Amino acid sequence: FSRSIARTTRKTKVPHPLLMAILLIGAYALPTSADSPMYGRIAPDLTLTDQYGTMVTLSNHAGRVILLNFWASWCGPCKAEMPLLERLKRERKDILIFAINTRDNQTRAREFLERNGISLTILFDGSGDPAARTYAVRVLPTSVLIDRSFRVANIAYGAMDWTALKEFTRSGDNKSSHPEEQPSKRI
Repeated sequence: FSRSIARTTRKTKVPHPLLMAILLIGAYALPTSADSPMYGRIAPDLTLTDQYGTMVTLSNHAGRVILLNFWASWCGPCKAEMPLLERLKRERKDILIFAINTRDNQTRAREFLERNGISLTILFDGSGDPAARTYAVRVLPTSVLIDRSFRVANIAYGAMDWTALKEFTRSGDNKSSHPEEQPSKRI
């Protein structure tokens, strides 16, 4: 009887404690807004092509709150974040969202958008990822909030829970608030 139990019982693999520690530390070791050379500065202007072939210049939208989201179709956290950004677009008409596809194949990115019904304005980073380099993007996804005075007001590294948007965008709405003092949720 004990032999049959031994044969049918499977061992559950438990991740190595060191691996778990590295993953947890890595999640909390993401840079903050203050770590970016862009934080608090006038936002660098960009001119990129959207999914319809139209050239879009960022400075043409100065005076509005702008959210740049750097993403790639191969990035799991980016894909998880897209429906939340889509919802944000519907709920917050006062924020202009540009999802900048970087370090990616445009064909795969377009397929991802079609398959998932994403209607965000997608801008394609050029060869060599100049937009990502300009905004010092080190991880994907990265979101950059530009306030009405065209300054970088907040930066989020990693996927965000955009249902907690108030904490992140308050700095875009109110130039005097400091994003470091406001918590943001990651997904």
